[in-house]
Amino acid sequence: MTLINNIGGAKAPPFNDRLLLAGIFMVCLWVWGYNAHYGHAYMMVVIAIAVLALMAGDVFVSLFGIYGACWFAYQLSAFSVGAMDAIDIIQAMDTMMLIMGGLIIYTAVRHGNTSKTTWMNGICILASILTVISLIQYFHGQPARATLGNQNFLGAFLAISTICFFRAKWWALIPLIFVGLYATHCATAFVALAVGLGWLAWGWKGVALSVIPGALYIALFKGFGSLINRAEYWTDAIYKTSNHWTTFIFGTGPGVVWQPGNMLHSEYAYLLWNFGAIGLILAFCYIFRSCRQEADRRLFASFLVILVDGISNHLMHTAPTAYLAVAVLALKDRPLEA
Repeated sequence: MTLINNIGGAKAPPFNDRLLLAGIFMVCLWVWGYNAHYGHAYMMVVIAIAVLALMAGDVFVSLFGIYGACWFAYQLSAFSVGAMDAIDIIQAMDTMMLIMGGLIIYTAVRHGNTSKTTWMNGICILASILTVISLIQYFHGQPARATLGNQNFLGAFLAISTICFFRAKWWALIPLIFVGLYATHCATAFVALAVGLGWLAWGWKGVALSVIPGALYIALFKGFGSLINRAEYWTDAIYKTSNHWTTFIFGTGPGVVWQPGNMLHSEYAYLLWNFGAIGLILAFCYIFRSCRQEADRRLFASFLVILVDGISNHLMHTAPTAYLAVAVLALKDRPLEA
C-alpha cells in the first residue's frame, strides 16, 4: 500500500483501501479462543489506527502509527494466550484509544480548512481563560493549575500558547499570560518558552542564547533538585530497557508503566521505555525533518516549546496538552500558503 502523498498542497489521490479489506481477515482470524469477542473488537481498532496513520500525510507520523498498531496487535495476541497480564492489556487499550484520537486530530487539522489564524485566535482565548482561572486559584492560596489538574500541565499549555500572542491585537495580553505562567512555578515551561521566544526573535542564535535566562530561572527560583531526581528516573528506564536487545530495540510496549504510581516525567524517556530505539528514531527523524522544512515562524517556535518541555514533562500523557501539541504539529506541517 502506498502512503497518501499530499505534502506540499497537492490534491490527494483516492485512498488505497486494501488494508481495510485485509483488516476484516485480521479481525476474524488474529485472536482466537477465550474472550475472542473482546479481541475482535480491539483488533478492529488496531486496523483503524493503521489506516489513520496512512492517511496522516506525513511519512514519520504514518510510520509511528503503523508501528504502534503492530505493537497493539502483538499485545492482543499475547493476552489471548495468557502471556500478558490483564492490567497491562487494559493500559495498552487505553493507550490505543489515545493514539487513535491523536491521529484523528492530527489528520483532521493538517488537512482541515480552518485557517491558522483562526486556530491561533482560539488558542489565545482558551489560554487567557485558563490563566484567569489559575490566578483566582493562586490568590486564594491554591495551586495555579486551572482545570488541568497540575501546575506542570498548565505551565506547558501556557508556554506553548504564549507564542500565539505575539501578533497584532493579542500582544496586550502577554503580561497576563506571563503572570499566569509565573504562578505555576513550572521551571520546565519557562525554559521551553525561553527557547521558543529565542527562536522567534533571533532564530537558532536565539535558541542558544535562551540557555542563559533558562538556567538563571532554575537556579534562582527552582533549583536543580527536581531535575536531578527526574534524571535518576530516566537512567533507570534506560538501564532496564538495555537489559535485553528486544526491549532496547522495541521497548516494553505501549501502555506498560515504568513504575506503579510514578511517572518518567519525560516524553523521550517514555518513547524509549514503551517503543524502544525504533520509537526514538522515528521521533528524531520527524524533528530533524521539521527543522529543515519551511514552516510558519510562530508555529515552529511553539513546536520548539513542545520539544523542550517534553524533555522533563510528560505533556503528551494528559489530554489538554496533548491535544494542543498535536494541533500545533499538524498546523506546522501544513503548507505555508494554507
